[in-house]
Amino acid sequence: ATAIAAIVQLRHMRGSNQIAAVLECRETIDAPEFRRAVDFVSFEYPKRLADPNERERASQFPPVDEYKDVITVCNLFETLGAFVKNGIVDRAMSVDLWGLVVLRAWNGAAPLIYLARRRLNDARLQDNFEYLAVLCSSDEGRRSRYPRRTRRMPPDTSLVDATNLQGPSAYT
Repeated sequence: ATAIAAIVQLRHMRGSNQIAAVLECRETIDAPEFRRAVDFVSFEYPKRLADPNERERASQFPPVDEYKDVITVCNLFETLGAFVKNGIVDRAMSVDLWGLVVLRAWNGAAPLIYLARRRLNDARLQDNFEYLAVLCSSDEGRRSRYPRRTRRMPPDTSLVDATNLQGPSAYT
């Protein structure tokens, strides 16, 4: 009976630890400074790498100025990836909550990560971030997170219609 009680208590503790870790990650990811950093890494950084002069500046190690944002983003997702890999945070929940943001950030930061790995001769650099990105890019990560056989609300296309948006739609 004592062993069973201990196992139940450990499960509750693990659940509490997961909740605390998820809430802490969510708070960090939703913070305005981090959102700005993720937007820079995901959208602005890749554009800047197209310019040879800017590419030279972006490849300085350690990074300078706004390029420090790349390291900030990488480090958070490195931590989250370690949490997922070690079972502290549930894999499916992480993919469900942060899959798109992780993939955008990985795609933006990958050039700097591979450069740093080469310069430091260490393939382990940001490997938990890479692991998380792989999970998010897998078939499991790409499929709809919406529960099967659950109806959807009728689409409101008024804004789509007003902007004359053309092309394929995930919602019909």
